Amino acid sequence: MSACGTGIRQSSAASDDDTGHIHPVQSAEDKPTVYTTQAGDSLIEVAARPEIFGDPELWPLLKDANAESIGSAAADTGLKADLALEIPRNTSPEAIEAARVRARHFEAEQKNEAAEKMAAISTPVAEPTQEDIPEVSPAPVQALPQATALATDVATVQPTPVPAAPEPPASGRQSKMLPLFVLLALVLAALGAVFYVFFRRDKQDFE
Repeated sequence: MSACGTGIRQSSAASDDDTGHIHPVQSAEDKPTVYTTQAGDSLIEVAARPEIFGDPELWPLLKDANAESIGSAAADTGLKADLALEIPRNTSPEAIEAARVRARHFEAEQKNEAAEKMAAISTPVAEPTQEDIPEVSPAPVQALPQATALATDVATVQPTPVPAAPEPPASGRQSKMLPLFVLLALVLAALGAVFYVFFRRDKQDFE
């Protein structure tokens, strides 16, 4: 790869007695010190590349050397593309062995989590039986305080009797007719006086 350098020379191979991995031996001048990530790369995949370490269990070396740039990314998490990873060289055998121990511990944890998820999926959920469901007696329905007070007020309110219209007194009509009789009497008296005067005058003229 152009980002990792070219002309890698593999002159011989070395084996790990514990894991059986065969690692290519490269000359010091051919080992790249920087690797530019591609889309989908993970620390495990980068560590497994022949030009990097040739061993996927050495990914903790990459994680420690690039802690600031990759943050808390997991070993199998895809990294950002075009990310320049520093490749640690001249690592001591103790650091290499410690990295492998961490990698194996991580792999064991991943297997345990996967097994727990599979067990949870395969275990059927027991349906509750009638005995598991407690009997709940319905609570008595209580009337609301406002409704009770309103019903009490309605029950205590008595209808107000409507007073009957007073009947006109029997003498009221007579009292209204009395002025008419008086007026009629006055008119008749006046007419009588007029007739008397005219009659008296005519009688005198005749004599």
